[in-house]
Amino acid sequence: MDGFKTATTICVMQQGKGSSCGASSNGVPSVPTATANLASLTVAATDASIILTGTGTAAAGGKKNVLTGTINASDLTITWAQSGDCVAAGYCQDQ
Repeated sequence: MDGFKTATTICVMQQGKGSSCGASSNGVPSVPTATANLASLTVAATDASIILTGTGTAAAGGKKNVLTGTINASDLTITWAQSGDCVAAGYCQDQ
């Protein structure tokens, strides 16, 4: 998810708004297809926030990692917060 976090941050700075920074847009990669461990990864982009959600498969514990970036409209900086249950389970890094 770090690659998506970086790409969406750069996109917001270049485009001047978050709504232009969804998956497959303005340098933000396409979401990957499901794998043995990754059930899904989504990118939800609005002018106020970017929400990245990664969900593991049942085989990988089914844990979720959510990174929510709040966009400061005046200077386009993004403050990221992590939620979901993957950190407590030891399945992903604390961001």
